Amino acid sequence: PEPRVRETGLQMKFVGFPEQRGQFATDLSQAPPLQSWLREDDNKELMKGVLESLFHCQKPAYLSKLIGWSVACHYRMLFHKVYNQFPLLHINGAAGQGKTVMAGLVANFHYYRQAPKMLTPTSTLFAVSYAASGSASVPLILDEFKPSEMKQDTYDRFKLMMRDAYNCRNTERGGGNRENSDYRAVHTTALSAPICFIAEAAESESALMERVVLLTLSKPPVIQAQVYHAKVSYAIEHKHILGILGSYMAAQIVQKYSLDQLRQEFGVIYAEARKVLMLQHGEEKKHCK
Repeated sequence: PEPRVRETGLQMKFVGFPEQRGQFATDLSQAPPLQSWLREDDNKELMKGVLESLFHCQKPAYLSKLIGWSVACHYRMLFHKVYNQFPLLHINGAAGQGKTVMAGLVANFHYYRQAPKMLTPTSTLFAVSYAASGSASVPLILDEFKPSEMKQDTYDRFKLMMRDAYNCRNTERGGGNRENSDYRAVHTTALSAPICFIAEAAESESALMERVVLLTLSKPPVIQAQVYHAKVSYAIEHKHILGILGSYMAAQIVQKYSLDQLRQEFGVIYAEARKVLMLQHGEEKKHCK
């Protein structure tokens, strides 16, 4: 508030609209502080067991992308500020591979006891884009994305919406809003939520695929599948512990993190990745004749 309001001692708090807790109704703020929780009896061993189960319930190449993207969602708006982009997560694989279960499990980095928010394309495009503007870090999970069951126009508009979400672009809608009932009024919102969409087949449009982290889940051997199932079941049973970790991450970002720190820490990783995947200055002479 302004200084003249603050001097009166007036207490203010954020109230979301249309839901008081916001569209995603995350209860992450209700999680106990990590340090004090770990000091309680056996909680450190419980945390260790849950994380070991999480880190070994699928192939490392799959988990590193899934967990990495979910944790990075906490930094979504910082990435947008520095790089003007943040990738979508595209999980694909045959039916029955546990795609939705795994996505829902790691989504608990953004929830404590509340069930993660998930939508399906049976929801209208307006509902999905409205939800995509209702968060700046909590991911929106779009399940059962099946282009073969959509009308071509609807499918094209969904793809356009997801491409716009990559850059946190604004969308404008007419017909008035709660401040102005005039039908000529324009309401502007930003597609700020990180988006995860789950399908049985990988998308084919290059413009969209260049904006995603691609996770393809394949069926493991029977014995290995049973081992994975036991570990993921244990992690799901104690999934609220991921919310305690998520609350700690979010608090650290809000209280201490900065754009300069992101540039300093992530810039090193970004530069190393570019060295592996892209030509560096001067190297083009070796490859171009």
